[in-house]
Amino acid sequence: MKKVLLLISACILLLSTVNSNSARETTSLAVLPFKLTRVSASYQTALLGSMTSFLGQQSSVSTTSISRTKGVGYPLSSRKNIPASYRNTYNKIAANLGVSHLVMGRIVKVNGAFKIETKLYSRGNSEFLYETDELIQSFNETGETGRILAGRVNLFLSGILPYVYNLDITRGEYYDRVILSWSCSEKRAGYHVYRSAYQYGPYKKLDEISTSKYIDRDTEPGIRYWYKIYSIKKGIPAGVAERYGYSAIRPPKGEDMDDIIDAKDNNIPPPSSSTEARKRKKHLNIIEDYYMNSIKLRFVIFVGKYYVRSGKVLIFNDLYPYHLDRKNLTMYVIDRDKYYIKFYCQKLIKILREAEAAGIKRADLFDRLIKNGMLFCIRTGTVRIKTEDGRTRYLPSYEALGMATEYFKNYKDWPSHTIMMSTSNEHLSKEMEKRAN
Repeated sequence: MKKVLLLISACILLLSTVNSNSARETTSLAVLPFKLTRVSASYQTALLGSMTSFLGQQSSVSTTSISRTKGVGYPLSSRKNIPASYRNTYNKIAANLGVSHLVMGRIVKVNGAFKIETKLYSRGNSEFLYETDELIQSFNETGETGRILAGRVNLFLSGILPYVYNLDITRGEYYDRVILSWSCSEKRAGYHVYRSAYQYGPYKKLDEISTSKYIDRDTEPGIRYWYKIYSIKKGIPAGVAERYGYSAIRPPKGEDMDDIIDAKDNNIPPPSSSTEARKRKKHLNIIEDYYMNSIKLRFVIFVGKYYVRSGKVLIFNDLYPYHLDRKNLTMYVIDRDKYYIKFYCQKLIKILREAEAAGIKRADLFDRLIKNGMLFCIRTGTVRIKTEDGRTRYLPSYEALGMATEYFKNYKDWPSHTIMMSTSNEHLSKEMEKRAN
């Protein structure tokens, strides 16, 4: 049985294919064994079997003798402009077999899926006339995929292969939908719409339609979806176009500054023990020099209220967990379902270094200041991240203009016990000064 499989995968099958509408002449075709990359030979056997079976139903099939197929190893060009040595090899194979065209390709494993690439080579033109590919998730799909790929080659040679082009898919233009539109070379084509959250599948059929527009209302905001549009011809998913799109995540509203200030009515809690009292004193010795002048702070808050109320600046709190890039003096706060915040600040890292130099653990002081802080942010656009399950999500992105924090959360004497840190981004600082004036 093994010898039979190897023989099938190594042989070349001659096919007299359909009559070409454009050339009005019989096209002779040979299907070469497909190259395999990290794929077992069983895929090739199943693929060649289904392709030759389908093409045989379109015209009479003849096979070469074993003696004529010996030693037909060939390089597979991955470029549109085929190297001369490759063209010579292809032409020699076609001439020896007495055919005008060769079908060749490869099966490669990519990101857990299997990609079957198919190329149609013309001996007369010494070039690839047509290329197509399909993704499958398992061996069980190989046979049907071979039928589809052979069907496309047959439609191309017949001059009736429809093409899907100008595929346009919205990206973050709507919060509740993704809109697809396209054109097709055949005006009355039917279409199948497929979607996947991963570029390499698996793909799910969404609908079968007869119009060149589709609205996908069943999307998770921010998630990138890959779409494939197939035009259907004689039962074959023929012309195909693919792109990605996504619906946007609604930007968060941020916190209300008056509500935040009204909540600051607590007294300083007494230390729970003498150890806690010593720790508190050590911490305060570090941060007291960073307290902002209360008059200046009230002025900054007064000016800031205008921008917060107008929606130009958003306040974010609950800043934990966070990620600190010490080398680049930057803190990131990322809620993978809501937003992405970047804060570039030299003073923030300076406080951390002073605390560490005094033997204070990061979790004891620095984390406390972050948890008690609030960031004043402006929208900068959209950022792309990876989710835990490998999908791609687009989050509203913000850059912090500044951060206000305190050692005692919601302390009623906050104006004289607040650390105010502004961005070290010179461009943003100048923009803030311009707006304040």
